[in-house]
Amino acid sequence: MTTFSKFYNSLPEIPSDEIIITLREEEKNTGKIDAADIVLYWAGKELWREERSFEYYTHYLSLGEELKKKYGERLVDFECEYTWALGGDSSSAFKKVKEFRKSLACKGSKGNLSDEEFDLVTRSGQFSESGNGAATYWKALEFAREKHEGQTRNEGSPYFSHIEGTIEFLRQFGEISDYIFTIAALHDVLEDTDTTREELYALLRTYPDDEYIRTMCRLYDCDRDTAKDLYDKLNNGKCRDIIAEVDLLTKKGEPFKEYIDRIFNYDSIEREAYRYNGAKVVKLADRLHNLSTLLLCGRPEKIKRYIRETEEYFLPLRDEHKDCEALFDEIERELEKLHRGGDTACI
Repeated sequence: MTTFSKFYNSLPEIPSDEIIITLREEEKNTGKIDAADIVLYWAGKELWREERSFEYYTHYLSLGEELKKKYGERLVDFECEYTWALGGDSSSAFKKVKEFRKSLACKGSKGNLSDEEFDLVTRSGQFSESGNGAATYWKALEFAREKHEGQTRNEGSPYFSHIEGTIEFLRQFGEISDYIFTIAALHDVLEDTDTTREELYALLRTYPDDEYIRTMCRLYDCDRDTAKDLYDKLNNGKCRDIIAEVDLLTKKGEPFKEYIDRIFNYDSIEREAYRYNGAKVVKLADRLHNLSTLLLCGRPEKIKRYIRETEEYFLPLRDEHKDCEALFDEIERELEKLHRGGDTACI
């Protein structure tokens, strides 16, 4: 636990009119799952280091307040990667972090920026296409783009536009993290393409470098193959969880109610495999995007079926899943539009 007076007193004087401090997660090869430090940098120089704790967005905000006390309006950004550990189980974490960063930026030379302008100028949208954690989710998105190539929706648009639309709704309603982004990107590949679980594992898994292998061999007195197996068990659990959640989202010929119950039922033995419960969030965003574009399909029977399914199987789940309230609210708004026959353009 940080002693904030110690943190404040450790901060150096910085001779700059506009200060940007960066928080990075740096993994540690300690043998513990997800062991990492959070490290603060200015101009490439390390200012502070401590062990990362789960769901550290509240800690990020506390550190940010101390930085504001120290540097005042000269602090124009407190950068960080928008990773699963930052948000933890809080669906509003990324929004709070972004609001804090925007409050800093708007005091500096960037002025009163809109959200879109802020993302462009600071490159602080939920995900950047470079950096330590970015490769997995952008690889997943490009993989899905290739797998869905040539597929179209009923109205003739590329099928991949549905994947992008689902991710965009997750962004808008604060339900995004690198973990959920990856599930959303891949959520239809097992059902609608020839993709196998083995392909997904090859895509998502990470591999140890030589230094890690040598360290593991020394610590565990084992050969290189055993060291690689140990690495896989310690470091690729998250990618196995992602594949399990994509599999959970894949229809297997069962009645629709059984399919939805499988995703949303916490009591099922199957749920033990899905630590982060990303499947239900992605399914709601998936349904929301389908509803928002439904009138474009030109098929009255499909429109009626989607409305009936949503009202019969999705809306009754609302009270049990209050953490997804914003998505349920928007689903209800889209249903109202459909009943009125009004504008169903994507938000």
